[in-house]
Amino acid sequence: MILLDPSLESRSSTTKWRISIVKKKSWIGVGMCHLNTLKQASFNFEYTEMGHGNYLISSNGYSWSSLKPEYNSHF
Repeated sequence: MILLDPSLESRSSTTKWRISIVKKKSWIGVGMCHLNTLKQASFNFEYTEMGHGNYLISSNGYSWSSLKPEYNSHF
């Protein structure tokens, strides 16, 4: 997990970032999250209920959205 500090919400300009995956041992997801919601979930990926705070795409082609249920576990 990578956390940006200060958050993107506090920035007024375009932000570019890049990650490099050196060795993938298992499932990996890339996206954004609401930090406070993630803290409440003890940094566990709890995606079954709306409002989970994640907006992700995964290495196996699935996506998740905190606001749109049709995108949760969508392939």
